[in-house]
Amino acid sequence: PRPIHNETTWMRLRGAYIASVGAENASIQYPASTKSGYQVAVTVQETKMAGRGVYAAEDIAKGARIWTSRVQSAHFKTGHSYRHFLNSMGNDLVCDLLIWCYPIFLDDNDESSVRIACDLDEGSFVNDADIYGTNNFGCDTEAAKEFEDEGGCKENYFAMRDIMEGEELRAWYGAFAEGDQWSRFGLDTPEE
Repeated sequence: PRPIHNETTWMRLRGAYIASVGAENASIQYPASTKSGYQVAVTVQETKMAGRGVYAAEDIAKGARIWTSRVQSAHFKTGHSYRHFLNSMGNDLVCDLLIWCYPIFLDDNDESSVRIACDLDEGSFVNDADIYGTNNFGCDTEAAKEFEDEGGCKENYFAMRDIMEGEELRAWYGAFAEGDQWSRFGLDTPEE
């Protein structure tokens, strides 16, 4: 099984990201912080179907903000800066990063806002709901109204229903990942 990363590894990744893009261009805090994007208590464990996964460590009410990308989501503007970041990591971490990182639009109305995002906290361990058929956290438009000044649904993920302690958190990747945008960075995905 792949390792469940500790704070030392997360800090190493955050430091390497800041070194790759420069503190003035970093989307995460400089100096790097130990804070996670999770707003509720979670644990990371091995799953039966998908390797590692994130589990609720407490009951979570429908509409509660679970995670925000505003804390540790690293954004790369160019394929070159992303490759520089990958080259600064050992092979073990590169394998994880190749799975975890994804293209996103920072602004849905601006084609030039596409970035490669890498969540450098336990958010990377969230599994795709497609594996299971349903997501339990994502965009709750009503709950997001309270967080419009903090990115609304674009940068925050909410409980879509009540989630029980011990339940795995699952998101629908298609709601945020723009997999067809890798070519903008010179990083085409293989043909299926």
